[in-house]
Formats: sequence, structure tokens, C-alpha cells
Amino acid sequence: WPFPSDETEFQKGVRHITRRDVHETYLALSFPGPPISSPRDVIAMDLLTVILGSGRSSRLTQRLREQLGLVEEIGMSFSTHKAPGLAYVYALMQENNLDNAINEIVSTIHDLIDRPPSELELAKAKRIIRNDVFYTTETTSGQTSLLGYYMTLTNSDEFYQRYLPLVESTSVSDLLCVAQSYLTLFEPVVLAAVPAESASSEVSHASS
Repeated sequence: WPFPSDETEFQKGVRHITRRDVHETYLALSFPGPPISSPRDVIAMDLLTVILGSGRSSRLTQRLREQLGLVEEIGMSFSTHKAPGLAYVYALMQENNLDNAINEIVSTIHDLIDRPPSELELAKAKRIIRNDVFYTTETTSGQTSLLGYYMTLTNSDEFYQRYLPLVESTSVSDLLCVAQSYLTLFEPVVLAAVPAESASSEVSHASS
């Protein structure tokens, strides 16, 4: 498959809601993500996804599930690629909570700018990522898998060797810079699968 053009831009949010044979509503919101050629941005995005969407104490879980009860499950993920990729929020909920959940997800992400991650949140996110790397590389197969993935993307082991030192050196200001560049600058793409009998719309578009 051809690689995406280096000039590919995430310009416009699209909202697509489709009927499916499901019992609950599945939601995904995607945002642009940095390529591996911007390693500091990649590490900052990894940390942001932990702060926003990893575990019960994450901001999205606290806001949407624990405080508002809008979702049953929610999380955030980002996969590093050679070309610009996607950071995405995923959630499971009842269909009648869909619009409110979308609005609250976007609001919680934008709240990063007015209420930046604390040093405690950053330290916890670093610890989670560090532990994940240690767990993954406990075995020879885990080490070769991770190293092979990064070498496939970069033709070098430099990113693999620098990953944890870059994690440790990342600051709150680095997180805010990446949040502003990738998460709050664009309207997200919204995809949802809702139960067939309760879906009221197939496709709608939201301009940025």
C-alpha cells in the first residue's frame, strides 16, 4: 500500500452515525497525531492519552463515567506510525447519551488548556508508560517485537533507545504544546454505531 502523502492534512471533522446490529452505542472520536519523525511530539501524545484516557483516575473516565454517568466504558489510544496518524477516544454507552457524550469528550480535551495536567498527573503517566515498557521488554520476544517495529518505521534503533529518556524529560509545557497542535486545533472525526431500531440518522456532517 502507498504511504499517505507528507502533505496530508486533517482539515474537517465528519460525523457519521450508522445503524448496526448492536445492543449499545459504540463511539469513536479521532484527532490527528504526530509522525515518528517528531519523536518529542509522539512521546507527549503518549503521555496525554494516559492522562486523558487510561484507567479510572483518567480525566475522561472521571468526567464522563464517574461524575456524569454518560458512558459505561471510555478510553483513549494513540499508535505511532511513520506518517501522521490518529489519536482516538473510544466509548460504550446508551444511544440517548450520544450527543452529550460527544460534547463532554471534546470539552474535557479542550479543558487541558485551561486546566493543564498537574505534576502529579504527569508523574503518574510517566510511571504507567515506564511500567508498560518494562513489562513488554521482559522477554526476548517482547524486546525484538518492539525494536523491530520501531526499526521498520525509522531504519534505526534510535527511537527505541531514546524512548524512555524522552518520556522522563517531557514537561507539562510540552504536553500543552502538543495538545494545542493536535487535539484542540481541529474538530474531531466522529464515528458511532447505534442500535438499528433506535438510530435516527445515517450520516451528518459537521464543518470545522
